[in-house]
Amino acid sequence: NGLRSVCRRQLIGRLKKPLARIQEFQGGGGYPASFEYYELIMEKGNIIQLHIDDMSSDGNGIGRSEGQVVFVEGCVTGDDVKARITKAKKNYALAECLEITEPSPLRNEGFCPYSKECGGCPLGDLKYDVQLETKEAWVREKLTRIGGLEDPTVRPIMGMDELSEE
Repeated sequence: NGLRSVCRRQLIGRLKKPLARIQEFQGGGGYPASFEYYELIMEKGNIIQLHIDDMSSDGNGIGRSEGQVVFVEGCVTGDDVKARITKAKKNYALAECLEITEPSPLRNEGFCPYSKECGGCPLGDLKYDVQLETKEAWVREKLTRIGGLEDPTVRPIMGMDELSEE
C-alpha cells in the first residue's frame, strides 16, 4: 500500500503525516525499541522505478509509486521505466522518463520521426490495434466517470483499413 519500512532519521523533512509504523532500533542490538509509522511523499528530483499501467489522453504513461499516481512522458502501457519526479503534488506526480528498462510488447518503435516534437499523435508509440482499444477505454471511462453511466455500451472504435506509410 505504498509504505516502506525505513529508519526515522531517513524521513526527517520527508514526512507527510503519521499513518503506519516505522521500526526504530536501540543501540547497536537491532531490536525494536518502538514503532511509529509515516506516509512517505514523492519529492521533486527523486528517481523511481515504475511499471506503466495505463496512458492518459495526452499520451503520458500512468504508473503508481508510494501509493500515488505518476504521469510519465514518453512511456506506453506495459513499459518498465526509471523516471525522475519533476513535479510532486498532493495526489499525483509528474515525471520524465530517464530510461525504459523493459520496453512494452505493445510498443511501436519508429512510427513517426517527428512524434516527440510535434505532439500530433500522442498514441503513436503504441501498436495500432492497441491505440484503438485505448481510445475505446477512454470513451468508456469518461462516460462512466463524467456521464455517470454504470456500464455504458461502447462500440469498437473504427480504424483505418490500411495504415499510411507516410
